[in-house]
Amino acid sequence: MSSWARFRDLPLTIERAELEGLVKDVTSAFTRRTTVFHLHGLGHEGVGEDVTYDGDAQLTLQTAGPGVVPAGMHTLGSFSALVAELPGYTPWALESAALDLALRQAGLPLWRVLEREPRPVS
Repeated sequence: MSSWARFRDLPLTIERAELEGLVKDVTSAFTRRTTVFHLHGLGHEGVGEDVTYDGDAQLTLQTAGPGVVPAGMHTLGSFSALVAELPGYTPWALESAALDLALRQAGLPLWRVLEREPRPVS
């Protein structure tokens, strides 16, 4: 069974979203901008970060605000379909935040859903 098949039917409730803009001056000629999505629901929070390199795209996303996040009751699969057409890495950021939130809401650790034993990273 694929990893996606293990996750896609997990229930997900999003009550609200917050976007956090991060800024880092990398060089005198380049400022790195990213957007962190904080998804909230059922007393839990899931977090994901959009790392698109286009600073203007990040500002556009941050200006759009939490309205880019479809609130409500979903599965990870239905949520993923709703955000699939967003530009850049935004779908990945939202999907990672949604996965984080869905796992927390279900009280499941990632390793258990993947049926793998946790091991030290080497």
